[in-house]
Amino acid sequence: MSRVVWKFTVPVTDRATVVMDAQLLKWLHVESAGPDMLTVWALVRPAADGKARRYVLHVHGTGHRLSERAGRHVGSVSWHGIKTTDLLAGPVGEPIVFVWHVFAENGTELEIGAAA
Repeated sequence: MSRVVWKFTVPVTDRATVVMDAQLLKWLHVESAGPDMLTVWALVRPAADGKARRYVLHVHGTGHRLSERAGRHVGSVSWHGIKTTDLLAGPVGEPIVFVWHVFAENGTELEIGAAA
């Protein structure tokens, strides 16, 4: 079966799971989809056996400890926003930047049954 590029949206969390009816060949790219979501693109080979597979991405902020299971670096992405309030100062309107670093977890392909 031929190779295709698929797009997925995942939450910004230490361990994000992506379920696909395909064999992952390579994570290609990552972009911000807002302050708490990421978009990732993957080169895949759609599953001929009809079984879904689960892959795990680790998402860590700059300066945060990496999980021992975090493997190959997929990409880094920043999100620029405006801090609108401060608990002590009230409304502020100052710029903020979040930077996340995304890593593929080694050895996480799991078949999870027939695709729906």
